[in-house]
Amino acid sequence: MSDIVYMMWVIFSFSAILVFLLFPVFIRINIFADIVKRKIYYSVYFLRVLKLYGGYMTFGKTGAAFHLSDKNAVLLPYRDMVDTRKKFEITKGFLVLKYRQVAEIGIEENAALAVLAAAVADVATGIFVGYLVSERNCTNCSGDVILHQGKNCCKISVSTTIMFNFAILLLAGIKIVLRKIAEVAYEQREKSK
Repeated sequence: MSDIVYMMWVIFSFSAILVFLLFPVFIRINIFADIVKRKIYYSVYFLRVLKLYGGYMTFGKTGAAFHLSDKNAVLLPYRDMVDTRKKFEITKGFLVLKYRQVAEIGIEENAALAVLAAAVADVATGIFVGYLVSERNCTNCSGDVILHQGKNCCKISVSTTIMFNFAILLLAGIKIVLRKIAEVAYEQREKSK
């Protein structure tokens, strides 16, 4: 009798791990940028309801400050951002389900310049949405531009929902660890020469 219970427990555990690794996870990311105030607010939600993280970022002369709380902030120098961008690699395992962008533009002194900026923003959004539809298979994309008359503003609001599973995260983590091991082994081999 205990062998049957043990086998059932093993099958149940294996099935639970398999479902956990392959079950899709939905993450919603909201970003609001106010260019005039030089701040970016962001939040990350699990299943659109549970807030995982949120905060804001400000820009200084040497780098961007990520405000983790009212009293704590982390400074990320611009030079490090450029180096990080070169190492960042978007994997095909993340599926963009929804992308929504709204740009608010207004120039108090020159309405024609505001219209030109809105047109450029609309074209850039169209190019990015075209990329999402053709390369990332996102079918729920939209972008709008709101013009303000008589006030200076430049705000961008982005909301996106991505889907992935833990198997993809596990494989990406293994890939990062293997790269790091290869780098350390290469450095040690170079030092020993």
